[in-house]
Amino acid sequence: MRLSQVLLVIAAAMLAASDALSDSDVASISKGALPSGPSQRLLRTHHAYDTTADTEERAAPLERINSLAKKFDIDLKRAKEPGYMASINADVLERYQAALSKLHKKFKKKKEPLYSEDHF
Repeated sequence: MRLSQVLLVIAAAMLAASDALSDSDVASISKGALPSGPSQRLLRTHHAYDTTADTEERAAPLERINSLAKKFDIDLKRAKEPGYMASINADVLERYQAALSKLHKKFKKKKEPLYSEDHF
């Protein structure tokens, strides 16, 4: 009988010490963490990114890519098939990739330098 009373007292003490019986509005919400506080400062900034077409990196026009592929006898519609690119001669494929890279560089927008002589 005494053992059950001791266990009951221990359980009541543990329950009183925990937040199990407290009101969640009062105990767990801190007044300092609310954004409506008078001295709340925003430490993080979220910059809007410029998504205009002028800032996007562009590749060569599709017509030019298609004409280049025709010069090397490559069917771009079949290029999505799993084994098609492996069936092309390695030398032809290497020359096509080099020419395609050169074509993309031709149409790539030149980036402004990170610094200029005027700043110094």
